[in-house]
Amino acid sequence: MEEELEAEEEKIEEEMEAEHKAEKAIREAEEEKQEIIDEATEEGVTLPSNAFAKFDNLFSQAQAAFDAENFREARQLAKQAEDAAEELEEIAEDLEEEMEQREEAEDEREDEEEDEKEEDEDNES
Repeated sequence: MEEELEAEEEKIEEEMEAEHKAEKAIREAEEEKQEIIDEATEEGVTLPSNAFAKFDNLFSQAQAAFDAENFREARQLAKQAEDAAEELEEIAEDLEEEMEQREEAEDEREDEEEDEKEEDEDNES
């Protein structure tokens, strides 16, 4: 009888730990998404409208698994959602870099135009 109680207690502890880990993974995935949104906004990067489709799908599945008390699956799906968010972060960084390169090219073009204008004015004098 005591062994059965110990086994039941151990099972409950494992479930509680699994629930805690799943809850933490879901929270971390959510935080990762928000960080990407905040960083993109701060840098002036516009993410495609469907950018979070994969993340949102995995995240919804993780929440559904959590609600169904399938904590191990919820944790796994939340980690996959976080991975998807990290992939999106790389895309956002690439977009930011492209934007900076375009801005630099535009600045150089404007500088060249300004130099040409000054040269023309000097030649006219």
